[in-house]
Amino acid sequence: MYKNILHFLCTVFLLSCDILREYPFEIAGWSPGEGFHDPYDGSALYLRFNRKPDRESVERAFELLENGTRINGRTEWADDVFCFYPSAPLRDNHEYSAVLSTAARDTRGVFIEKQFAGNWTTRRSEDRPQIADVTPDENGVIQRGFSPVNVIFSTAVSLKSCYSHITFTPEITGSWRLDDSGKSAVFTPVSRWKNGENYTLKIGASFESLSGRTIGQEFIRRFSVDGETEPPVIIGVKALDTKNKVIRTNTGGINEYELAEFPAENTGWESCFRLRFDFSENVETLSFKRALSFETTLSFDLDTKAALASRIIVSFKEPPEYKKRYLIRLNRGIKDGTGNESDTAYIWQFYVNGSRSKPPELVRIDITTDDFHESYMAGDNFQNILLGNETDAEIILYFDTAQNAAINLYSFMELFRFSSTDNVLSFLSKTINDGGHSADGLARIILEGTLDDRSIERGIVTIEIGAGLLDSFGNKQKAVQRIVLLK
Repeated sequence: MYKNILHFLCTVFLLSCDILREYPFEIAGWSPGEGFHDPYDGSALYLRFNRKPDRESVERAFELLENGTRINGRTEWADDVFCFYPSAPLRDNHEYSAVLSTAARDTRGVFIEKQFAGNWTTRRSEDRPQIADVTPDENGVIQRGFSPVNVIFSTAVSLKSCYSHITFTPEITGSWRLDDSGKSAVFTPVSRWKNGENYTLKIGASFESLSGRTIGQEFIRRFSVDGETEPPVIIGVKALDTKNKVIRTNTGGINEYELAEFPAENTGWESCFRLRFDFSENVETLSFKRALSFETTLSFDLDTKAALASRIIVSFKEPPEYKKRYLIRLNRGIKDGTGNESDTAYIWQFYVNGSRSKPPELVRIDITTDDFHESYMAGDNFQNILLGNETDAEIILYFDTAQNAAINLYSFMELFRFSSTDNVLSFLSKTINDGGHSADGLARIILEGTLDDRSIERGIVTIEIGAGLLDSFGNKQKAVQRIVLLK
């Protein structure tokens, strides 16, 4: 009897405990909810509870995570609904979590039984990015040099992904750029593709689209480079005038002045000539300039400014000297547009003895007064000059010049000197005139003035023209010219 009563009381007690037990404290609803949500809709985050919450504990237990990192914001309450407003707008293409830990409780002190995590994304709902096209084709051939490689995707991608997840084997450095749509990626190498080389383009499985979706599987494209390996070859070197027209010669008919290779002298070269080098294909003008040199040294410029050219014109900063021979050396290593280098060195020679390049050379002086006339040849120094007292005189200087050239009067007046030791004889010039050419083709300068004999018995008289005398063609005599006489 006693046992039955005890069993009854225990049963009643246990049943009463279940009746008195409350439902757990928990989240009854939240927004924005699972799945994709546009970050630009401006909505806040809401938590609704099944019982009246303790606000302070909820605020302490709550955090909003962006890709696992906590972000700040402010809280508000609408009755018993918790509202959270991020300090900065949510961002596209990110993962978000609203987390409420078990430290949250209701007003009766009952804690939430398990942590709440509401997850959603601002990543656009789309399939994995696909590779729509690649140029060159599989086992295709690209042109030598700096030909681009183009990869087209089904959706927009980032430059970072291109640099991080696309590789070439053998390795080659270059730059990527995207078109306005972000779908077309173009690679341009910094150095040339190697002629005849086989390359492999690899896009890693972790390559991401702009929205963060990966390509999922590795992509490989194999291609090769056009194997043309012929080096550039020189096919001619011609002389040009100052207007870059090819010089014509009358030797054996009217022919172009084309330089023959050493040891030919290539005579008749004029100091004003330029050079034109013709190649079998376009070459790098910079590599050409490095390969070109002259002996005796001549400084030069390239009139051809293009980076690549099959025809290059060279002009000299200072004219080559008359009666000198010059060697032209063109070394190996001239590159064409695809990096092939010339493997032959060339040597030419030219002799500057053209009829228009001869500098003015003093050959004779005539001195005439009323009772005196004498001619003095250059080189016949220390001949006697017999004069007395002061007298009007004419001095004519004869110059062997380039064909049809005259003496530059300004240059002559600057450089002409008449001097004597102890001032035994002086000349005061009154006029200086161009005397044209003599019957034997010599250019003349005529000076009229006064010769003054100082009655000193002996002395040396020097008639001199300083270095630098110019003719009408611009030819310059670099030497001092003088005739020395005795009185």
